[in-house]
Amino acid sequence: MKKANALVVLLVLIPIILVTQCKSKEYPPDYKTTTPILITDIEGNNEDPFLLRAKDGTIYLVWFSERSGNADIYMKTSRDGKTWSEHTVIVKGGGASNFYPSMAQTRDGRFYLTWFRIDAKSKTFSICYTNSDDGSKWGKTQAITPRHKGYNWVPTIVAANDESIWIAFSSGRTGNKDVFVVQSKDGGKTWQEPIQVTKHKNHDDLPNITQKPDGTFLIVWTNYVPGKADYLSKTADIYYATSKEGKIWSEPIAITKNNYTDTIPEIFSNLDQSEFFVAWCSPNGVWDLPLSDLKAAPKHLLGSKPGGYSPRVLPLTDKDYLVAWTGSNKKGKQIYSYQIKKPESYH
Repeated sequence: MKKANALVVLLVLIPIILVTQCKSKEYPPDYKTTTPILITDIEGNNEDPFLLRAKDGTIYLVWFSERSGNADIYMKTSRDGKTWSEHTVIVKGGGASNFYPSMAQTRDGRFYLTWFRIDAKSKTFSICYTNSDDGSKWGKTQAITPRHKGYNWVPTIVAANDESIWIAFSSGRTGNKDVFVVQSKDGGKTWQEPIQVTKHKNHDDLPNITQKPDGTFLIVWTNYVPGKADYLSKTADIYYATSKEGKIWSEPIAITKNNYTDTIPEIFSNLDQSEFFVAWCSPNGVWDLPLSDLKAAPKHLLGSKPGGYSPRVLPLTDKDYLVAWTGSNKKGKQIYSYQIKKPESYH
């Protein structure tokens, strides 16, 4: 099976495998939530949401949609996380399919977008990038990794404290999937050679990167034994590592370690960035846990009902958070959201 077709199969299997492992037991969220909002309601599959709150307070949502018959990158904006603008298409196919967008903004107000692209003819994978002065008009697409018959995929981006841009991604260039980071010091004009973060015999995949106010970089990812189900297998667990400058990384630390599918992680913080959390998908919902206390009991961020995957979390106030995820209705996979209230103390 060609890799592009294999990717489609895995995307279809995500809700099936997670729900099957969950069996019949229901798991409600552990937080007070608002009623879920259907954000997209577009024909075809809409997946991989990413949330960003801009310097002016505007909330940006980007995702990929197959409405056109091809995977394109779409955007909506909101001031309150409840009412959303009409969607706009910000990256079109152009002989390729575009997936898994991630967005950042530097202090000067400039926006940066990354995603991975599968070329229709060669079936090669590449990490792509563009930028925008205002979040509406975007520049020319730039490939920052060579086209690769193996995987270069699932990137996330962060604007560092020193205004440099960092992208974490998974690549098969070493023979199995490993996590890499790549840096630009000039606003995306040029990119340095990728730095390998992981060297495990298993696959290391689906990385998510951020930076703390003190300059420490954090990365979480999914580690799993190679196999047919890939990151949806019962060997899938969540790991994380840290780095002071992004070049030398700590030894990986296991956040989960069980015979259950734990996958598709994200790091998020509270509003003042004094506390960082990791969220991930599991057969019984989406969990979250403070990175400062990995021995704490995880809490349900998103229960088995309404259910979903690819969680993204954005702080709105000291206690209120916006959660977006991929769910489904009769039109296909869709982007949903609700707001939760987190207590001041996790315990």
